[in-house]
Amino acid sequence: MNVFTRNETDEIASLVNQLAIKQTLDEEEPVLIDVSEAGKLTPRKLAEPFYLSPRFRQFLFSRQIAQLINPIIGPDADLLFDHVFMKPPRCGAQKHWHQDGFYFDIAPPEKGITVWIALCDAHEENGCLRYMSGSHKTGLLPHKQPENNPALAQVSKDNIDIEKSVAVPAKRGDVILHHYHTLHSSGPNHSTDSRVAYATHWLGKGSTGAGASWFKTYPLREEYRHLIREESLRL
Repeated sequence: MNVFTRNETDEIASLVNQLAIKQTLDEEEPVLIDVSEAGKLTPRKLAEPFYLSPRFRQFLFSRQIAQLINPIIGPDADLLFDHVFMKPPRCGAQKHWHQDGFYFDIAPPEKGITVWIALCDAHEENGCLRYMSGSHKTGLLPHKQPENNPALAQVSKDNIDIEKSVAVPAKRGDVILHHYHTLHSSGPNHSTDSRVAYATHWLGKGSTGAGASWFKTYPLREEYRHLIREESLRL
């Protein structure tokens, strides 16, 4: 569904690009970087934008987001984690099949939801989302993690039935919601178009989400609580 205007998404996308370039040059972590056809480093992810600018915080704790998630997980939801995924033209990498619930120890899982915001058009050629129909009913599956990059977890191919998968193209400003147990992936970018999407993960009031061993979810960080209070952020 189309939720944000072109001006809103373009403003966020421009800010993402500025910060991602700086983050790439400063940190050069594999999870943040792709390599272009010309052999140059190019951003593939902006980590934790919530903390990088008040504009991201205003964008996320907006009326539009509240109207989408409040009927599902209730009011006063907390942001668990956020990141922007970028697939640069002709080099954006594949994201393998996984469940977001693997990264967040949500109890009960129905009190969590992912909100995926298209900051530009996403289609099959540039790596739109693919979902496995009915997979939210299967429970949490085992995931394998590369030793050098635990953030790139994926389920075994034995649990994937490609015939049940569905591509979900999105227009700029569209928002896609999914359950934390929903299997999803995205292909590489074979096109000349960029694909940029803002993935945000939410936790309903009265539930818990501790996060994986290598990072803390936002509600467990004092800085998050300070920003919520200081800027009166609440859905």
